[in-house]
Amino acid sequence: HSFPTRRSSDLARLAELADGVLVKAGDVVVTRQDLAAVGSDAPPRVREQLTRNAFFVLEQISASKLLPSVARRESGSGGDLAGVSDRERVANYLKGILDQVQVTDAEVGVFYERNRSLFGGATLDQVKPQLAGYLREQKRQEALRGVIESIGRKVEVVVSASWTRAQSLLARDNPVDKVRWSGKPSM
Repeated sequence: HSFPTRRSSDLARLAELADGVLVKAGDVVVTRQDLAAVGSDAPPRVREQLTRNAFFVLEQISASKLLPSVARRESGSGGDLAGVSDRERVANYLKGILDQVQVTDAEVGVFYERNRSLFGGATLDQVKPQLAGYLREQKRQEALRGVIESIGRKVEVVVSASWTRAQSLLARDNPVDKVRWSGKPSM
């Protein structure tokens, strides 16, 4: 899952942060050390790709730290939660949301009618269970994106402006973007 965002820039604010801090979101802080630790034992080629895709890696780290924080806050600190790990708390938090996702027979029917040619002559009754599962998974993914976006609206996400400027230049260091930024017509 990613930074609480459709795109990081949609819900995050750029600002200068303390030295070494890349993201601050509520009580969550992501540092240069956190980013450097990802893939530090990977082969050089993988490390190079991680470096070139640092925005994505930073989103992943931020989400992995922010989601437990939100799950703790949402689930409260009741005695029945004592000893519950962050991983379990996040799983329970998301399960509570995703378990509410339902698919109606009408939705399955509409999908079947719109995509009838994909089913090789199979009737709705023959494919209904698989279609319901497929549509439920699609709606669960949409619900999960909604959860992630809502976190970005509930918690101010601030990203280091200086780091972002440096990374944007690095991200453009590839043949396609070099041509795009050259100002010359290209195919």
